Amino acid sequence: MEIFAYPIQYYLIPVVLLIVLILYGLWGHRKGQKVLAKGLDIAESTERVDEKFVFNDKSEISDENYRKLIFASLLSVIDRDYVNDLKSIQSKTVIREILKESWDIQDKDSFYEIVESLFDHGHSIYYPECLNIATSFESENERMVAAKALPNSFDEDVYKFVENILESREMIEKKGALNPNMQRIDVLAWDMGRVIYLARLAYSLDFITEREAWIQIDKAVAEMSIQYETWEEIARACMLGRNMWNGDCKQLVLSIDAYMNLVNEQESPLRKIAFG
Repeated sequence: MEIFAYPIQYYLIPVVLLIVLILYGLWGHRKGQKVLAKGLDIAESTERVDEKFVFNDKSEISDENYRKLIFASLLSVIDRDYVNDLKSIQSKTVIREILKESWDIQDKDSFYEIVESLFDHGHSIYYPECLNIATSFESENERMVAAKALPNSFDEDVYKFVENILESREMIEKKGALNPNMQRIDVLAWDMGRVIYLARLAYSLDFITEREAWIQIDKAVAEMSIQYETWEEIARACMLGRNMWNGDCKQLVLSIDAYMNLVNEQESPLRKIAFG
């Protein structure tokens, strides 16, 4: 007696297709659960996320400390992180990857090593000369020769800085992000803003204590308070420094848009607390 009315090969294709569909359905379900869990984590950690700024309505930070975080608000806006909380909105897994891959920070000692380098020199020592080269020479070869002639004790790609500045200026001018009344030319806020940014991440990952984080933030704030007179100056200097470091078109748009939003939007943290 024959069990199958047709040769067994006739049944193989639909059976295989059925198995594939079942496996794909299980994969999609698990993926959906992960996405949902991620969404729930964010929902639980913040109550107010608008188009441009992320606020933690559960934050218990004082106005004084909120003011300190505003000194690095451009970086918070770019990263879609809290502008009013010491703890980062990012998961510990993401923070650990950022610190390790971008900064080679894996513990307290390596955190302090990087922070000390930012206080010591950072990128701000290169900006005036790089800006001068970018605006003084028309040919790429002339700019390259001039960049190579600059002192470079910290092995930075100075020529890349020059080209990034050049590429970013046209976009900045088109968006109206250059205030002609601001004559100060420096990017100290970019270096000090990164100190605040790293202190927040290191604290969120328990590399340093809350007190240790605020000590580094206070030092960065003190440096910027001497150098700048308005929030707009700080945000602009941080934007210019970031643009010098990363000239990728998408990153330039992120930096410039973040700056424009901070300066112009009613909900901006720059409008919540006075600079002086």
